[in-house]
Amino acid sequence: MRRRVAAACCLLLLVTACGPGFQSNITPIRSPLSYPSSHQQDSLQIGFDQLSPAEQIEHFGVDMTNADVVPIRVVVRNDGTDEFYIQAEQIFGRTANGDLYPGYRLDQSVERIRQSELGAAMARGAAAGILVGAAVGVAAGAALGAAVGDAGSGAALGAATGGTAGGLSGAAAGADSTSRAIKQELRKVDWGNRVIYPGRIEHGFLFLKSGVAYEALEVLIYNVNKRQNTRVAITL
Repeated sequence: MRRRVAAACCLLLLVTACGPGFQSNITPIRSPLSYPSSHQQDSLQIGFDQLSPAEQIEHFGVDMTNADVVPIRVVVRNDGTDEFYIQAEQIFGRTANGDLYPGYRLDQSVERIRQSELGAAMARGAAAGILVGAAVGVAAGAALGAAVGDAGSGAALGAATGGTAGGLSGAAAGADSTSRAIKQELRKVDWGNRVIYPGRIEHGFLFLKSGVAYEALEVLIYNVNKRQNTRVAITL
């Protein structure tokens, strides 16, 4: 019986290892002005970096290009005394003919990744985890039932209990939780709406539609102290 439990556990680990892992990793940032796409406005420095497929794998564990999403790293430094406000919804990717593509909201980024082949592969891996988790539960439950001394009804009860627990454990990582898992990781790094206070360095990611030849990013910068908007175009 112990051998069955061990075999089922090994199978669960194998299935988990085979699925694509979406995770926001901690990677170093640079000074904003060291990025090729950068801008300085008084004491405020802004840098953008469009991630290549290899860099996406480094940062997120996966390449999101085929999910219709391209991540743009945003790094902002405020060395002055004024506060600045930058909204993701006021950052646009601009093409050579003047078309403006707004950045995805967090829910839009999640939906595109979830509906892509990448998201489908993640869901399939989670579904496999449900089945194997149930198998582990059944084997462990049967071993527990047999251990109580009743090799008949005790083993059956243990198998039922263990199977249910294993199934519930696997279901927690099922297809319905794939969107939540993606959202949890993206929320950690999504730029959203940021106030850049004096002396602060802020960084995060903007997510744009992939497959578009952007020549620049148009950014609206709001000076909170002066109550003044400035729109700038930064070559990408």
